[in-house]
Amino acid sequence: MKICVISPYYPPHVVCDGIADYTEKLCRHMAQRGHRIIVLASIGYKASSNDNDDSIHVNPFVAKWDFRAFLKLLKLCRQERFDAVNLQYSPPLYGFWFKLLFPLVSLICPTTVTFHTLTGGGHPNKLIAPVLALFCSHCISANEEVSYLIKKYLPWENPVQIPIGSNIDPVEIDPQLIRQKYNPENKLILTHFGLFYPGKGVETILEAAQQLKTEFAGFKLFMLGERWPGKEDYYLGLQQKAKDLGLDEWITWAGYLHEKAVSEYLAITDIMLLPYDQGASIRRGSLIAALSAGLPVITTYPAIPSVYIQADENIAVVPSKNSQALKDKILALANDPAARKRLGENARRLSGEFSWDNIAQKTLQLLEGKRC
Repeated sequence: MKICVISPYYPPHVVCDGIADYTEKLCRHMAQRGHRIIVLASIGYKASSNDNDDSIHVNPFVAKWDFRAFLKLLKLCRQERFDAVNLQYSPPLYGFWFKLLFPLVSLICPTTVTFHTLTGGGHPNKLIAPVLALFCSHCISANEEVSYLIKKYLPWENPVQIPIGSNIDPVEIDPQLIRQKYNPENKLILTHFGLFYPGKGVETILEAAQQLKTEFAGFKLFMLGERWPGKEDYYLGLQQKAKDLGLDEWITWAGYLHEKAVSEYLAITDIMLLPYDQGASIRRGSLIAALSAGLPVITTYPAIPSVYIQADENIAVVPSKNSQALKDKILALANDPAARKRLGENARRLSGEFSWDNIAQKTLQLLEGKRC
């Protein structure tokens, strides 16, 4: 098939997020199955034309996803006659008129919308999701929250739920050598991974670490990830909070890292800390990456009941915004290597649900007009 995938932030881009990483890996795995992929990204895509291979061509399509972008898309679809057009959807990524009119593309090519989120970007967007779900050929839900909202407000719709995968590719690593590199003192390694913006529970982690150091000083806390564009002051504020809590000796702000470096840190992590303020969700790429690495994870209770997350069986859970509970759970696992091993083994088993082979196969089935 000749498949058009629309994703404004497609790596390498001046801005990247979890949806961008998801789209890149999905396109790569679909291309490996023999399909030709045309990606429409925003101006800001940084690779040269020489970086495109024969099966994936990335087109820096427009600067703004507005009415003119829709007209340009319509013209391209008439010219190319794609077998399928897949919109990677989150409300803030596109302008109002582009989103509202996108279903008209279905008159030329079959359209599928992958809903990563339904909310955000202002009240008018509440009108958009029903239009997309009703008038596009198919819709994919990338997580349980989206499935819940679609079924609640659009009960006649039956989205296909295809969860996201890990944005960190596995690499061959010798954990002992890496541990000597980053942790020669052989302390307990606590890690947080992801883009830094409000709602990730980082404040709770810092407060828990401040309490933990009085009871279990033999740990290191690695903060992996880049500051979210526009949230630089927030990131600096977190670093200042860590200083104020006296954590300089215990904490390392690693900043942006390439995949191999992230894999190295994950390989030596003893406990992953992901205490999201709004609860755990399989839409969180950092959570999926930790599961795929077979790590014991401490996160927060999901806001929507999850068929994947089994509390304290494959993921340890605590209440959100509760540093005391987080500290107690860290301490319990720090003193129980067997529990950490069991959580890690069950996490890796669960991660099979999020393999890119499964994601690509199910997505292609839908793009071909078949139900999964």
